[in-house]
Amino acid sequence: MATAKLRKENQQLREEIEELQGNLKQITADISKKNESLIEQDGRHASQSTESTADKDKSLEKCEVIANAVEQIENYNYQYNIKITGMPQQNPNESADETGSMCLKLCTAIGADVSIYDVDIAHRVPARRQSNRSNAIICKFVRRLAKEKVIVARKQTSNVQPEQLHRPRN
Repeated sequence: MATAKLRKENQQLREEIEELQGNLKQITADISKKNESLIEQDGRHASQSTESTADKDKSLEKCEVIANAVEQIENYNYQYNIKITGMPQQNPNESADETGSMCLKLCTAIGADVSIYDVDIAHRVPARRQSNRSNAIICKFVRRLAKEKVIVARKQTSNVQPEQLHRPRN
């Protein structure tokens, strides 16, 4: 009888082991499915991250192209300008016509053959830092050749007298 009892217990243990092995296979399969699902989700997130990085790179490239274009336009627009410093400003509300007239008088005094039709606009610009100096004049020419005439003759500015500009000596 003892052997029969042992055989019965042994059989029950085998059945329990087989049941546990079945449960283990089921748990392993569930874990594999969840792992695959997580890997798939991570792959989607990675591809979205890669796409957003690519979009950011494209946007940065476009911004750089636009910034370069703006800089080129500004440089092109400023190529006809000259800056005149040291011309006293007697009227605080000086008009563009008055400023343009002073520019023409200065050009004539230094020997540059420039007419009123060569000047697009002339105006005063305030200094970046507060000082007791008068504001500089920006004179924009219509033609590059007119600007070059002034640039060639600019060495003669030291010989200009206030009377030539119809201004009293200070």
